[in-house]
Amino acid sequence: MDGSPLGPALIPVGDDSLGFTTGMQISKPGQPYLFGDMPVCIDRQGEVMVTRVDFENPRGGIRLEAFALRAFYRPFGGDGIGLGEPITLQRKGIAQGPRVVSQACRPEIFYKQAFSELVLQVSHTGDDTGFSPALIVTYTSDGDDRTLRIPVEFVFCGRKKDMAHRCA
Repeated sequence: MDGSPLGPALIPVGDDSLGFTTGMQISKPGQPYLFGDMPVCIDRQGEVMVTRVDFENPRGGIRLEAFALRAFYRPFGGDGIGLGEPITLQRKGIAQGPRVVSQACRPEIFYKQAFSELVLQVSHTGDDTGFSPALIVTYTSDGDDRTLRIPVEFVFCGRKKDMAHRCA
């Protein structure tokens, strides 16, 4: 125990201040796409329950349909879901529950990292470009509701090309 009165905190693996952009330059409206390789862990022993994942301030035609968390023990760079696989969680064989994260973060010097992979099922809903600057993960730790902001920007380019600086 580290003396903190709060339960474990959910954190992204790696430098959470950098973020990245993902999405689809070309997509079929209504087609679900999977996005993974978003590792999270907790800052100390224990567990947290993830209750929801939302886009932060979404606009245009983008919808987060479902999410899953799966324990993943692999070296960085190993196989995962990837970004933009045109399939559903169910067809990929990934269960949407349980949504408990119990993997405590380890220093990056360890070859074998233990974390939970956040996997999202996202769809583009029309001609407008869909955009969100980040994900908001809501979770419960020792009875307290908390949130984690993950700075991953989602862009689903629409036919209208209304975000020319992001959609070629």
